[in-house]
Amino acid sequence: MKLKRWVLAIAPLLAACAAPTVHHGPMPETPLRAVGNEPGWHVEIGEGQLRVVTDYGARQADHPLPAPQRIAGGWRYRIDGGPSVTLHERLCHDNMTGMPYPMVARLDEGERTLHGCAGDPHILLQGEWEVTELDGAALLDDSRITLHFDGERVSGLATCNRYFAAYHLSGEGLTLQPAASTLMMCIDAAQMAQERRFLDQLGEIRHFDIDAQGALRLITPDSDIRAQRP
Repeated sequence: MKLKRWVLAIAPLLAACAAPTVHHGPMPETPLRAVGNEPGWHVEIGEGQLRVVTDYGARQADHPLPAPQRIAGGWRYRIDGGPSVTLHERLCHDNMTGMPYPMVARLDEGERTLHGCAGDPHILLQGEWEVTELDGAALLDDSRITLHFDGERVSGLATCNRYFAAYHLSGEGLTLQPAASTLMMCIDAAQMAQERRFLDQLGEIRHFDIDAQGALRLITPDSDIRAQRP
């Protein structure tokens, strides 16, 4: 009898331990888009709706947007009797274009599970960066080059002068408009050459990437610029 009462007493505790740690949290910033390939699919989250498009656009279903469940490292949107979309806050690369995204996405639909990426790649660029390498070589001693991405504009210190340029990010990659800069003289020819090389490379950028350590690569056809957070 005592054993039975003990089992009944601890049963709720065992059930609580076995349950996944999931709690309702605030909705991620919307609108939000998740995308994947082979077969091509995407999910659009926002404006009270969750739209699921699969099989290269051949199938589409719109659902009322459910409250997101906060799970470890992300969120889950679950449609009763329908698909679920899981988002985890960690770096993801599109497996066709290589574009980095801020979230990993998974779409579960019936017996099928599809994988992809989610969020706005702009988020990964925003803020301050310190350039560490040009063309694989470290910067000159006692010199600095910085990047500050804000909205669709980048600015910073090019070595001796301040600069700014507009940039455009699309599914095809990253491009910058020719940079404008102040016209101060550098203290020597080496610094002048480094600044000119950096400004020239800005106009040649075609893609960007974030590595596993969080460092930024601005990639041109022949070289790259590497930077890290200050």
